[in-house]
This record gives sequence, structure tokens and C-alpha cells, in this order.
Amino acid sequence: MTVGPAWRGQLFLFDKPPSRDLSTRQRYVLLAAFVAIECIARPALKNFSPLTERPWWSLLLMTSLTGLTLIVATRIAGVRFDQLGLRSPRNWSAVERYYFVQIVPITLAVFVFATSRELAALWTRHDVFRILVWVFIPQLIWGFYQELPRY
Repeated sequence: MTVGPAWRGQLFLFDKPPSRDLSTRQRYVLLAAFVAIECIARPALKNFSPLTERPWWSLLLMTSLTGLTLIVATRIAGVRFDQLGLRSPRNWSAVERYYFVQIVPITLAVFVFATSRELAALWTRHDVFRILVWVFIPQLIWGFYQELPRY
């Protein structure tokens, strides 16, 4: 029995991802960048006392770290975006396309259902836009930053 592409994603039966062959030099540059960013830059920036109390600080921090990581990986280490797992939707397989179209509404529905009380309380606040910009968006960027592959 074969499973069609519309259901293979739900069963995590994705096609084999393209090869991410990296040279030894690229691996060492990425390792050095990881150590520099995670062990030196992020702690130093996170504890930069004059700015940490500002509401926009976490958005600036996450955006800067993500941008710095991508610049180091692509420009200095010479790693292509597809080697990082960031492939254009044009290059997705049918299973990945079906899965994306299915999982986004399912995720949103589960999130809204699971947090309906919190969301209702949030919408009554006068500073919803501020919370969205200064809390929610930095958290999305943080999630993306955490998912960047570290070799």
C-alpha cells in the first residue's frame, strides 16, 4: 500500500533532503562563528545594561543575531542557504508543499484553542500592537534563530 503525498507529511515520510556537503573549512568557520556568537556576542549584548530595559531591545537583539549568523554562514563560510535547510518553496517536493498547506491551519487552530482565554484577555488590552511588535515578533525570530543548523 502506498501513501499519497497529501498524507506522507502527516506520517513524517518526507523525501530525503538534498545533501549538505560542507568542506572542512566551512565546518570550522561555522563552529568558530557559533562559539563567537553564542558564547561571546550574545551574552555581551544580552547584558548591555543601558538598553536591556527598552521594549525594542529583544527585537533588535534577535534580528541582529539572526542577521549576523546568516551573514557569517553565507558570506564568510561560503555556505549556501539550501545547505542551511532554507530552500525556496519552488524547490519543495509535493509532500512538503502539501504538509505546509495542511500544518499551518492545523497549528493555528490548535494554538487558538489551547490559548483562547489568554488571547481573549490579550485583545482587551490597549497595548496589543505593542505586545505584538515587542514580544511576539522577537519570539518568532528567536525560534527561527534556534532552528538555524549548527555544524
